Amino acid sequence: MKRLKLKSLKVISTTEQTAKIINFDSTLTVITSNGENRTGKSLIIKSIYYALGADLSQYTRTWNNLSIVTLLDFQYENIDYTIFRLKNNVLLYNHSSNTYNVFKSLGDLKNYYNSFFDMKLKLSLSTNSDDKDLHIPYAQALFMPFYIDQDMGWNNMWTSFKSLNIYKDGKKEILEFYTGIKTNDYYKLMQKKTNEERLIRDIKTEQANCKLILDNNLKYFKDILSVNTNIKEFKTNIDALVYELNKVQQNKNEIKKALLNAYNRKSEIIDELNNIKLVLNDLEKDKAYMIDNVSTEIVICPICGTGHKNNNQVRYILELDIENCKNNIESLLEDLNKQEAEIKKIKRKLETTSVDEQNISKILNKKKNKIKLNDILLSTGVNSVIKDLQKKTRAIDKKLLSSETELNKIKAELKYYSKLQKEYNTNFIELLKPFLAVLGIGDIEPKKIGEKIKEGGSDQARCISAYVLAYYIMTSENRDAVLFPLVMDTPAQQEAGTKDMQTLYKLFLDKIPNDGQLIIATSDTYGMNFPGAVYTFADKRSVLNKTDFNSVQPCYLKYLSMITRAE
Repeated sequence: MKRLKLKSLKVISTTEQTAKIINFDSTLTVITSNGENRTGKSLIIKSIYYALGADLSQYTRTWNNLSIVTLLDFQYENIDYTIFRLKNNVLLYNHSSNTYNVFKSLGDLKNYYNSFFDMKLKLSLSTNSDDKDLHIPYAQALFMPFYIDQDMGWNNMWTSFKSLNIYKDGKKEILEFYTGIKTNDYYKLMQKKTNEERLIRDIKTEQANCKLILDNNLKYFKDILSVNTNIKEFKTNIDALVYELNKVQQNKNEIKKALLNAYNRKSEIIDELNNIKLVLNDLEKDKAYMIDNVSTEIVICPICGTGHKNNNQVRYILELDIENCKNNIESLLEDLNKQEAEIKKIKRKLETTSVDEQNISKILNKKKNKIKLNDILLSTGVNSVIKDLQKKTRAIDKKLLSSETELNKIKAELKYYSKLQKEYNTNFIELLKPFLAVLGIGDIEPKKIGEKIKEGGSDQARCISAYVLAYYIMTSENRDAVLFPLVMDTPAQQEAGTKDMQTLYKLFLDKIPNDGQLIIATSDTYGMNFPGAVYTFADKRSVLNKTDFNSVQPCYLKYLSMITRAE
């Protein structure tokens, strides 16, 4: 079993020149605030996954204003690493070999993770996509089972990270990989299956084109099939034309696919733009309402009905949100203009390709062809032409049969994993049920790995916790997966009592695998005497400080110079 353990986290604000250093215990680290909110617990927790290159569903409000930079030290396979993130630029430093890799995008990082962690998990895009290939998922897919976010994670299962819905059954696939139902060997087989299916599609296209040419020739030259002369010149010409036509048609199909993807991206940008405009409209209404009622200490939001203090701090935060929306709208409008330009560019390519296709087709057409096909066929021998076409058709048929046989073989091997599913689902249910019972949840009947939890109300956080713990234990027994730290941000989302929270935390401390690592952010310790490292954040909005910044600055400048030199 491969394990990754966090050693320390350094969160840096480049605008405020403040920082926070957290040294993680190898087993348990607790970040608490003794009942206070807005002390920066979530800022620290979110920074862990930001550092690792994951895209969170929701960041803290001050994230962009602080211009967060992160340094995360971890140990993986007995080697110490540091990962440094500056916006979407990431540097991974190997302390054992004193070498480092720089990634200019999160896409490059995800590709590196695939080999670095030796996890061959690949996902297909959602069903409304024409792309049938398997894709290496972004980093958040790797960390999904190990993080429950305060803002989103306790409302619905596995919503702490963005962009997972772009994958077909993505969350279920991820959980089936981590629990051992689908292994590295499974995804290697799936990649072979995808490649073989693509090859079969290409062969069938070639087969159809060849059959069409053969049928047309048989029909048109049926009266002269007894001609038997030398056809070398004709064969060279016709084969070249057919080859060029096939190549142009294939290129045209690829351009059409690119055009469809460009239109889809344009629609996504427009949807996102409209959503942000709605949010901006609501925020500006709130601002106007507060200004109109400036003498009132507490104003009631006309949109949602929530009471807010009518002071400069609240109005300042509101202004920040409005400015952020406007910036996002401006950025999206730029993206929209770029996408529209890209669409025009692709359309021009499509028009050019269509002209090429028409020109080649004219040559092959018996009435418009400058080369007199009838004369050539009569003079060089139709019989040999037909025989060559028939030979080519037989070769294509043989190639298709071979690929279909290989595909059936792969599908037969994949059935083994379908049989595993029942066994692993049974193991999961047997593992989960006692956890639900301990936490006092008796009306849930778990059925399978990856299922959606329909529990609501005060039981929801405890129910989600039970599922997370069961998945974590199963992952610890999977040789293909990496056991990442389990991170829970403020589980008490539904006003759970002290006794309930004590029961939940004791369950996790008792059942967490021996070599696992647990990180908990909690607004209250509920009388628990936690072992390991305990950090208490008491001051609101001041978790980052000048002292830690002075300590971390040399390290920050060291890695900043490395990533700058790589540009």
